[in-house]
Amino acid sequence: MVRFDDLAWLYGQSPDAFTIEVLREASGPSVSDAGARIVPDRPIHAFSSRAGGALVYNLMVGSYRDLVEVKQALGDLQAQFDAIRIRRLGAVQQQWCGRLDNLTPEQLLLVVDKCAPRE
Repeated sequence: MVRFDDLAWLYGQSPDAFTIEVLREASGPSVSDAGARIVPDRPIHAFSSRAGGALVYNLMVGSYRDLVEVKQALGDLQAQFDAIRIRRLGAVQQQWCGRLDNLTPEQLLLVVDKCAPRE
């Protein structure tokens, strides 16, 4: 099952960890369909953004400490997806730090807590 915009999970990960992005800028239904095809032992998350005025999602599988873990996990996914990218979760966290539109109150509290400058 795909979890959409789960910022508690995202900010709970080490910024140095990696994830495998299997779909980029896809519609909600296509992300759900793709997520149903994946049966990993890792969580599946989709994070939204705006592209050309439309709401799109990037589907990401798992959180991996290092590239060795990523390499081990790739074998199961490569047969199912054409445009796989490896992303550092810190980069995804930073994208959300710059995004303050259309957040739920819970998401806003997480973003402010994780992204506000510390004194």
